[in-house]
Amino acid sequence: MRTYCLVFLTIIFISIAALPQPNPDTLWTRIYYGQNGYGYAAQQTSDQGYILAGAGQGIYVIKTDENGYTQWARNYGVLGAGANALQQTVDGGYIFAGYKEVPPNGVRSIYLVRTDSVGDTLWTILHGGSDYHNFANSVKQTRDGGFVVAGYGDSFGSGYYLFKVDDAGSIQWTHAYLPIGHGVAFSVQQTSDAGYVIGGTIFVPPVYDYLYVIRTDSIGDTVWTRVIEDAIGFLDSKIQVTNDDGYVVAGQNRLAKLSSSGGIQWSREIDVGCGYMISDVRQTPDGGYVLFGYGEFSPPLGYECLLVKTDSVGEVRWIRRYGGNRDDFAFAGQITSDGGYMLAGFADEYGVYGNYFYLVKTGPDPANNEVFSRPRSVPLEIALHSPYPNPFNASTTISYEIPFPAHIKLSIYNILGQRVDDIFDQNVVPGVHAFIWSPSRLASGIYFCRLQAGEFDQFQKLVLLK
Repeated sequence: MRTYCLVFLTIIFISIAALPQPNPDTLWTRIYYGQNGYGYAAQQTSDQGYILAGAGQGIYVIKTDENGYTQWARNYGVLGAGANALQQTVDGGYIFAGYKEVPPNGVRSIYLVRTDSVGDTLWTILHGGSDYHNFANSVKQTRDGGFVVAGYGDSFGSGYYLFKVDDAGSIQWTHAYLPIGHGVAFSVQQTSDAGYVIGGTIFVPPVYDYLYVIRTDSIGDTVWTRVIEDAIGFLDSKIQVTNDDGYVVAGQNRLAKLSSSGGIQWSREIDVGCGYMISDVRQTPDGGYVLFGYGEFSPPLGYECLLVKTDSVGEVRWIRRYGGNRDDFAFAGQITSDGGYMLAGFADEYGVYGNYFYLVKTGPDPANNEVFSRPRSVPLEIALHSPYPNPFNASTTISYEIPFPAHIKLSIYNILGQRVDDIFDQNVVPGVHAFIWSPSRLASGIYFCRLQAGEFDQFQKLVLLK
């Protein structure tokens, strides 16, 4: 079920900074004891369930319903294979990206598995030689239906490696950006102009790993690069496109914001009172950020999953901890369609029982389901406003104003002109109206919001980046 939050703006709203900062309640947690496994990737699916992937007896995948109960589980490849990334595809299937050990030396090659909606394999790719280690850390479906993959390519002479395949799995192009030993690519996103932005690390002698970002065009050629030198010791990093066409990048305990041209706007250490590793980041509808990761606490607590909410400049607003009497790690997270959060990883039962996939679901965050506006009188004319944020990840706020009672229709179209969602078709009263649109079933791409009221007909462009 799609979630819409309808808001009629007729009163003066105070600024978000002046409001109390409640954090979401935990709805449920699940540990999946069916098979030992390390969970590294997860996503909410179009049916409001969840897909989790990692390493078990091969690439281990669990599909759940909306309450986290297992619907099916699969292994792809053999022992020695694993997934570091996944995405649900536009046709309802899945793409998993990671590695697979290959004979005779047991070194790792990049391994991609494409499936249908019930996990049956459509095609696989092994990419890399048999003498060097290679692995994929990130995969995203592109607007042409293909896939872009970022990771480590020892066989290709680069730890910072990017390649593109079409929808049938044929390689279209490859790029190696840094020599071996000089960096690792951990995350990739497609940008609004069909280029790419890659987040990773770069080794700067004598001993430092700094956060490193590469912006490319649509065929992977470098447009600009950026080193964030106050970010020392990154073991991982994730990057997202923000609503101002800039970028937010996170890793270990550092969060940094870049402009669209790569300028560093701010870089901040995230202090949560423990040794902290940020595994994932998302921009929230209020312009802030939510961080997913784990921290090390004093015994008997050990490691616990952490959910951290910041404002728009990286100041911590609240922190939530999840875990039990064991070590719990979150390597993936997402804002869900109800305005809550999902954290996924694995639980380590201290070596007695093994490691098992772990999933946490929170209730809605009030900050994700509220709209703030300057005071205004009754509008003078009909207008459909630019969505905010845009580009967006999980949800965006669409608002319009109308000066008289009217019957209106609001719909979403894809770039081919096909209607993909009907928001509402009803009578409304005069005023400024807004709602949060959460298109969990749609793939990344360009869409158009259309408002119709009598002879009035207006469009606004939307860019969805997952």
